[in-house]
Amino acid sequence: MAKTLASTYRKKTGDEKRIKLQGASFISSSSLSLSPSLNDDNTAISTNPQINLDFEILGSIKQGNDTCELRNICIPIPVNNPDPSLLIFPRCYEITQCVGSCCDASERCSPITTEYLRKPIVEMIYNGNNRFIINRTLNITMERHLACNCRDCFQEQYRSSCTKAQVVGPNCNCQCPNQAEKRKCES
Repeated sequence: MAKTLASTYRKKTGDEKRIKLQGASFISSSSLSLSPSLNDDNTAISTNPQINLDFEILGSIKQGNDTCELRNICIPIPVNNPDPSLLIFPRCYEITQCVGSCCDASERCSPITTEYLRKPIVEMIYNGNNRFIINRTLNITMERHLACNCRDCFQEQYRSSCTKAQVVGPNCNCQCPNQAEKRKCES
């Protein structure tokens, strides 16, 4: 790996040089010369022993990968149920969602394509003697993710789609910061 590092440098103007190395960023001081010579076979060489040591260290480090992927997970049914004698069935539905983590701290594993599904739920009333009576059947809408990717939620494209009262949430969607004032915030 250290042999091909010279081809991955991207120089930044000013007193610092930024090295882009397979998704990881390293900033070095301008006092170190980070432009080693290349042999005929494009391997990096340097007369500076510190750079050779740096190449050895960098060659021994293995960065993790983004693990943003689709998985079936159980999503709880979002029903407000203040009555303890009511039972909602099912309590959750298995839905495909984006799960995982991203190596860049500013990115989130987020859906890039979604669809909405209508799912039935049954509201039952406890009748005593371990028996329930079906009170009513409802349909709820649930979001299924079809594709996902690591995205920087703080980019302008996400902020511009939100109203002035909303903020960009952890999944790059617009959310109301105060859930108690949600109705006022969404209008």
